[in-house]
Amino acid sequence: MRYLATVIACVGMILVGCDKKSAEYRKGFAQGEAEAKAEISSNVPTFYASGTYQVPVPKDLKDDETGLPIKFIAGCIVNDGDMGRQDGHNLVVREHLKQKKTNP
Repeated sequence: MRYLATVIACVGMILVGCDKKSAEYRKGFAQGEAEAKAEISSNVPTFYASGTYQVPVPKDLKDDETGLPIKFIAGCIVNDGDMGRQDGHNLVVREHLKQKKTNP
């Protein structure tokens, strides 16, 4: 019974918004969405990544899932704004690719 009460409490907290992102993340997310829309309208979408990779980053590096060129937007130190930017951008790009696949 205690387990069920814990599950219900957790679900309730999520539903009322206790899983909110920081203001920095939300600002980065909006920036990433805008950048993705600009890339798509220019017909040059990329896939954002962050973290460490071999230096220099190969110019022809592509994302395995989407086949798009990878653009590194942050190095090994990543903040909430960087993660929001990456998440917002890649969400818009994935949705665009999904729509394009469904409606060629």
